[in-house]
Amino acid sequence: MTNFTKEKLKDLRNEMQTALEKMQDEIWGGVTFNVDSCNYRGGEATFKVKVLLDGAETKEEKDLKKMAILSRLDTSKVHDYFDHRSVRYRMQLVGYKTKAKKMPWIVEDRLSGKEYKLTDTQARQWFEYEVQS
Repeated sequence: MTNFTKEKLKDLRNEMQTALEKMQDEIWGGVTFNVDSCNYRGGEATFKVKVLLDGAETKEEKDLKKMAILSRLDTSKVHDYFDHRSVRYRMQLVGYKTKAKKMPWIVEDRLSGKEYKLTDTQARQWFEYEVQS
């Protein structure tokens, strides 16, 4: 085999993440590793690895603080949501991606820990400050 497949790269990414997590627990204290995006052509692949010091903010978290103020959104608010299958979610804003034009807001389901993307309209509907009279 001289070319990577998406399945092989996904497996490799998972193995790299597992190895880095072991290293972060055994050797490095106070950092988190995250194997991120992958570019590949033929038999060559490049993975992006992010390293975050404990207590440091990610770019998405810093951008959320700025954009939430500009958009008048409450980052401490938790939105309860039921989907079409009656599955319950407890969503909270956790990040903002400046380059994502259609769905820049990142929310996390506090029940499962999964992250999802929202449009500006959805973010305003769920997290806009309540006007008090």
